Amino acid sequence: MKKMYAVLIILLGLTGTLAAGLHFGMTSAAKNEVKNLDLKVREKMEEEIAASNHAPTLSWTGETNYVSDGLNPESGTSATTFTYRIKYTDADGDAPATGYPKVHIKKGGAEISGSPFTMTKISGDYITGAIYSYSATLSTGINYTYYFEAQDSKGGIASGTPTTAIDAPDVSIPVNQAPTLSWTGESNYISDGLNPEMGTSAMTFTYRVKYTDVDGDAPMSGYPKVCIKKSGAEISGSPFAMTKISGDYLTGWIYSYSTVLSTGTNYTYYFEAQDSKGGIASGTPTIAIDAPDVSIPWSVPKYPVGLNVYADEVAIAADSSNNVYIVYWAHNGSFSNLQYTKWNGALWSAPVILDTVLSNAPSIAVDSGENVHIVYATTANTILKYILLTPAGTFATYTVSGSGTVGKPEIAVDSSGIPHIICDYSGLGLIHIWDSSHWYYDVIDANVSYQKVGMAIDASNNVHVSYPSNNGQALSYCKRVGGTWQAVETVNANTSCLYSSLAVDTAGNPRIAYQHIAPCNLEYANKLSGLWVSAILDSTPYWACFFPSLVVDSDGTPHIVYWQGYSYDVLMYATKTGSPIIVDDTHSGGTSTAIALDSTGGLHVAYANGTNLYYVERK
Repeated sequence: MKKMYAVLIILLGLTGTLAAGLHFGMTSAAKNEVKNLDLKVREKMEEEIAASNHAPTLSWTGETNYVSDGLNPESGTSATTFTYRIKYTDADGDAPATGYPKVHIKKGGAEISGSPFTMTKISGDYITGAIYSYSATLSTGINYTYYFEAQDSKGGIASGTPTTAIDAPDVSIPVNQAPTLSWTGESNYISDGLNPEMGTSAMTFTYRVKYTDVDGDAPMSGYPKVCIKKSGAEISGSPFAMTKISGDYLTGWIYSYSTVLSTGTNYTYYFEAQDSKGGIASGTPTIAIDAPDVSIPWSVPKYPVGLNVYADEVAIAADSSNNVYIVYWAHNGSFSNLQYTKWNGALWSAPVILDTVLSNAPSIAVDSGENVHIVYATTANTILKYILLTPAGTFATYTVSGSGTVGKPEIAVDSSGIPHIICDYSGLGLIHIWDSSHWYYDVIDANVSYQKVGMAIDASNNVHVSYPSNNGQALSYCKRVGGTWQAVETVNANTSCLYSSLAVDTAGNPRIAYQHIAPCNLEYANKLSGLWVSAILDSTPYWACFFPSLVVDSDGTPHIVYWQGYSYDVLMYATKTGSPIIVDDTHSGGTSTAIALDSTGGLHVAYANGTNLYYVERK
């Protein structure tokens, strides 16, 4: 072979020399013969060079999903990215010709637009194999084929199985993934989509929900929506389109809608959404929730007996005619009186002085005959007194006990009009006193010294009492059934408790609001299936929740008033759900609170700050 190359080279040289030497005498025919000889020599050289080149080969890459073909996936939708991969190998180490390897993609036997497509080198070398790749999305169809082609830089045509057409992929219309709705997880939106969950017609209620779509599809125009119903019917304008706040569609976009609502306790709400492809959203927020309860706003604070009366501890009650009675301790450096006033729905009565001796911690109850029963401690808390005030306005005072130290007493009246008193009495502990022709007592807990107890009597005349125990380190409960006190129950063993207030629902179940010291939370406990369950209603820091007073309405909803703030700055209202509501933030320095419920469900609150007696109501 080398000898032949040498001969060819010599011949080429000679032909060039001859052509130059004979130029002037050579005929035209002779010149053509020389030219033809030159071309033949050159063609022979190219044939010999080509015969010595090793053409490249194409093969499958052997990677996952590319072991026996050059495409992944082999089926999908028009939203799917299809990736073609091939291995190019050349024994001479020759690179592919420019623009190769290529992948041919045909549909119905015809090249699709742009085919064949130049592939991109990913890794490897030409001798052991270089991997090439090309990715594309495709329109729908099941008549696609593909194959690969390549040449090396010397024009060698690649061979191998990948040069044979394969029937793939099958491309379908995308299957839409419907969106989901969920709670946002923000404060006040952990387990629902509304805050507050109860309030007044003067408040703004804000609904929030999270929209998520795994396809990244935006909501259809006008969605998400919140549906707000009252008594099962959409309120005017509902459903309401919500406003996008933050996020993205893949991980969740938060939407919000705010509004005021008219009064009512029969509201429900739920959310709905569709994506831009019509997929209907699912999720817990699509199920109706019973909320909010919207009440009339609290009234402006009133002064039942005028200004600067030096009112301190208060108690309140309402009778079956919805008259409201308030008893309070009024004092300054020159006097100390137990006083009483009555609201008949239009006017407050002039204050009546019931006792001119230092009187502490009054408690009040009204029986079915509208007789008013009042109990209080007097003379440095050494005498327990009881007053019976008739509808005619006459009253009589009785000394229940005249020796020992008396704690803060509580009074309630049973269906027979018999008053029952709970108090701490030195030497005896927590005792129960009742009047049935004369005063009797029994001991509930002999080892208790307390601040303030809670007390209520249910429809079966069972007496319920809550009180701090274990030197104020725990909250306990006891019940008197048929004249016998049952075993003491621990409501919360891990609370430093000073004040508690107790009420019973229509089924006779006890509910307790109490002040938890360090931290000073407002907490609420009820008994469910024989077990006490507590919840924090207000955890405002810095000794912030004092003097709770509780009633429970006919629906079983608790209503609690209390002072909030280090200096007892704000009178607050709370219930089991939603955020606490400010009732009065203009009269600070609170010393006591008391709440009563009338026969229509109206709430009446008396409170004092050492200077004035205040009253608010919510009908």
